[in-house]
Amino acid sequence: MIDDPDVLLLTATVCAPEDARNLARRDAATRLADYLDAFDFYLRQLAGGAFAAMVFCENSGFDLAPFAARARAARLDDRVELLGHFGLDYPGVYGRGYGEFKLVDYAMQRSALIAKAGDGVRVWKVTGRYKILNIERLIRSQPRHADLYCNCRNRPTPLTDMHLMRWNRRAYDALVHNAYRALQGNEIPISCEERFRALVDAAAASLRIVPRFLQAPKVEGWRGLDSRPYQTTRKYLKRALTRRVAPWFWN
Repeated sequence: MIDDPDVLLLTATVCAPEDARNLARRDAATRLADYLDAFDFYLRQLAGGAFAAMVFCENSGFDLAPFAARARAARLDDRVELLGHFGLDYPGVYGRGYGEFKLVDYAMQRSALIAKAGDGVRVWKVTGRYKILNIERLIRSQPRHADLYCNCRNRPTPLTDMHLMRWNRRAYDALVHNAYRALQGNEIPISCEERFRALVDAAAASLRIVPRFLQAPKVEGWRGLDSRPYQTTRKYLKRALTRRVAPWFWN
């Protein structure tokens, strides 16, 4: 593997728990189709050299044979790692952010490909149902000095986008590891995006954090909350233009 490689970490829950809150897109067959579509997209990106390796980690105990077959067919199974387990051992009220970052810890601690990448690895965490259509540009243009590279927004409320972020081992150890505990939802209406933003702001004094993507991510996929498209073309163009003409406006 190349020095200081970029590794993609896709998080997945094919079979959502029955008590999951604020989740409209819960049908397992529909979710599986979403994950397979995104997985195929990222296989093509991997083949094209956008990143060095890919780890797909699933936490509902779903059989990952369909993903393994695709990796073999693409002749990329030596650069793709599939991790599956049952990690939904918590109340639904804790929220999907809690579950996803609990899953992140599982992957970071057990992935052979991430371990093989060494201390210089840069891990790009992507919610596995979403396709980041310009992922290659985002990786190519990244500020390599950053420990954490993410997208924070200030309007309408301060938060950090959770579907895509990049960290190195220093940021993982200091910020991401065990972050799921701080993301635990309850009856207080504070989103995991707001909770994670508080962690980012608190870590800014000790970590090199770049809190705005230099390129606006172009996201394709269906939101779990309401099963609507995550991002319209209009919204993407608006955010891309804002970064050019008014970079101080964090929308």
